[in-house]
Amino acid sequence: MRSMLLILSLICSSTAFAADESATQAVIHTTAGDIHLVLFPKTAPATVANFVKLAKTKFFDGTSFHRVVPGFVIQGGDPNTKVGGNGPVGAGTQVDAAGKPLLIKAEVGASNPEKHTPGTLAMARGPDLDSASCQFYITLAATPNLDGQYTVFGRVVGDADMAVVTKVKADDRMTVEIVEAGKKADAGAPAKPDAPVKEAPAK
Repeated sequence: MRSMLLILSLICSSTAFAADESATQAVIHTTAGDIHLVLFPKTAPATVANFVKLAKTKFFDGTSFHRVVPGFVIQGGDPNTKVGGNGPVGAGTQVDAAGKPLLIKAEVGASNPEKHTPGTLAMARGPDLDSASCQFYITLAATPNLDGQYTVFGRVVGDADMAVVTKVKADDRMTVEIVEAGKKADAGAPAKPDAPVKEAPAK
């Protein structure tokens, strides 16, 4: 499986999102810089809770953006991209104590009207609507054909963050920090480059 995210047609537009300092935010520290994101717990509560849990347990730390498609998305969060990771890149999930994949139900439809504008944070998944687990993507352009098909649970804070998103390259590594409401993000050193990740086998 080359990717968990279907490639669909794109419609480009500009973006900017006003930060709400009272909201829980996330910061993805990358080798390209920091990406500040505001999360949407009201419209995607289970997805945000899952992302926050994984970030706080350092699940994402040391993973890479294994998929970068110019004009479309950057995608990461696959544990198989960590140094020493097992399994094909692009197919990794979080697992339970028995080693079975932990999946989360999609939060789409009327309860989540958020659209895929540039800088949107959403969950990658397999062919099944409810097959998201830990991998996420950030859009580089408006992608309306993804609306209602993938759970949107956040968005970049502003243009400076979007500029970093556009600089991310395949295999750039990350750490993810959760910033609770009313607090500030750590200055934090950016994620360090590491050994190149293996390519996912084409199918």
